[in-house]
Amino acid sequence: VLEGLAFGDTALAGAAGVRLEFEGCRFLHCAFSPGQIKWLSFVDCAFEKCEFSGARMADVTLRRCLWRDCRGVGLDLSGALLHHMALQDCQFSYIDLARARLRDVKVEQSDLSFAALLGTEVKALALREVSLRGGGDWGHVPGRRRSAQLRYPGDQGGRGEPAGGGGDAGTGL
Repeated sequence: VLEGLAFGDTALAGAAGVRLEFEGCRFLHCAFSPGQIKWLSFVDCAFEKCEFSGARMADVTLRRCLWRDCRGVGLDLSGALLHHMALQDCQFSYIDLARARLRDVKVEQSDLSFAALLGTEVKALALREVSLRGGGDWGHVPGRRRSAQLRYPGDQGGRGEPAGGGGDAGTGL
């Protein structure tokens, strides 16, 4: 576990077979390299002005993290756990959140155009000034011809609605 460290103007790449856990760390102007980065866990971390474009961080755990003014075109967070996260002023078009679990996530003034959300489980998602453009392809996973469907805990009918109806449409709140 790496605790309380500050990383600045650094390129970070995954190490094969090594579990990397970061707690209370700050990443400023860091570039997470394109390619597979496995076994990551971030708790109480802040990312500012970081580059995630092309990085494959499938199954990563992000708890109580802040991403501010970051860029991640094509970032793969499929199967990830995002818990108590905040994304502010970020450019994450074509982000892959398929099968991800989002809990208490706030997204503000960010671009999530053409996001892949197939099978994403959402519990408490707040969106403010977020671009979700992509029309009928919103939620499209490249190479697949299926429409997106968000799953909410307790969704019995498979309609992509929170159990009991109600709540804010499309957010699960």
